[in-house]
Amino acid sequence: MSTSFQVAQADFADALSDGLLGAGTDKFLPMLCAVFMEGTAGDQFVTFTATDRFMLVHRRISTVEPLGESFGALIPADQVKLLIGVHKAARGARRAPAAPLDVTIELPHLTAGSITVPLDTTHEFVKYRSLLPKESTSEIDVLPVNLALLVRVSKMSTYSKGAGVRLRFAGVSKHDEGKPPRLIVVEFAGRDDDDVTVILMPMRLPG
Repeated sequence: MSTSFQVAQADFADALSDGLLGAGTDKFLPMLCAVFMEGTAGDQFVTFTATDRFMLVHRRISTVEPLGESFGALIPADQVKLLIGVHKAARGARRAPAAPLDVTIELPHLTAGSITVPLDTTHEFVKYRSLLPKESTSEIDVLPVNLALLVRVSKMSTYSKGAGVRLRFAGVSKHDEGKPPRLIVVEFAGRDDDDVTVILMPMRLPG
């Protein structure tokens, strides 16, 4: 397989960085210790996906031109880190807008600009598409939450010990149909004498 396309260098590095956040660390599951880059002929974007079985990160970035052919490439985590470092350093060194980054996949390697890395051609990435929400089922109201609040919750001792978490959306009644819930209730599953409840106040919706 051989295919080439162009993307913005900053988008490429950011998408790899985001994907790496979702990649696993279990060396016995090499297909999870990687970021899967994928594209479909005719689309004008490529996707980056990674999972550690507990979280899945899926991001897409635009290409300069529609893709000429479909492809899928599994980039091992250590090579992802190498690509991120090189392209983030190059981005920081430039003052003028950078030219589009040339990316070529010619198994078993990927070349992005001036750097070439080996791909994992032995393993297949997990079947993940059924987990992605369908556009046709977007009936759930969006509830914007301040990310700083979620960070504070993630630092709680109960959370860091791996306790299960349940989310409830409170403040909705029959008369509030079509309106977003007013509160998010985070409940940590623990012993009967060690349950923890956190209530998050949502941000005000625009308008």
